[in-house]
Parts: sequence; C-alpha cells; structure tokens
Amino acid sequence: MPVILWAGIILLSSAVPASWFPQAPYWWLPKVVHVIFFFLLCLFIYRAVRAQRLVPGLRRYAIPVSLVCTVLYAVSDETHQLFVDGRHGQLSDVALDASSAFLFILVHRVRTVIRSEKPSV
Repeated sequence: MPVILWAGIILLSSAVPASWFPQAPYWWLPKVVHVIFFFLLCLFIYRAVRAQRLVPGLRRYAIPVSLVCTVLYAVSDETHQLFVDGRHGQLSDVALDASSAFLFILVHRVRTVIRSEKPSV
C-alpha cells in the first residue's frame, strides 16, 4: 500500500501546472524534492518486494527490482509532465531520480554492513 500511495503523491504533484507552484527561493530546492520523492519510492518498493509472499524467489532480487521499478516510474513521471501546462519532462530529472534510487541502495547496503559488524553481546 505505501508504494501505491507514494506513487500517487508523485503523480499528483507532477500533474500540478507550473503556474500553480510558487517560485522556489533556491534553484536546488526542486531537485531536493526529487531526491526525497524517489529515494522514498525506492525504499517502499524494496520493502514491498521483500515482504511479498506470492513469489518467494523474487525477494532475493529486491534491490534490482526496486531500482528498475523506480527508474521506470521516473521515466513515466517525466513523460507525464510533457502533457502538463508549463511543465517539462527532462532526462536530467530521470537521471536525478535514478541517482536517488541508487542512493537508497547505497544507504541500505552501508546500514546492512554496519549492522552485521556489530559485536554480539
């Protein structure tokens, strides 16, 4: 359910015409929003794949599945923006969104390594 809700939030925010957005005080602020949105999307997809029981073997591939799904959603999001008044679909935003997914995977891997190195009490 979190994946669907979060994807819906991204879709709704992408459907807002540019004229409805206030001017961002800093050029990088919309980019930070992209990073947060797609980092969390990748997290939710990863958790959903790991928790599903329908195809148990798929759990082993949670990282690549979450990366691919996040990037495909980023492509669809930017394509959708081509049809929204004043918005632009940009390949650079897809790259930023993909980087956000990779950032999640990096954070997840580092967290996993740190947890496995803790001495047992």
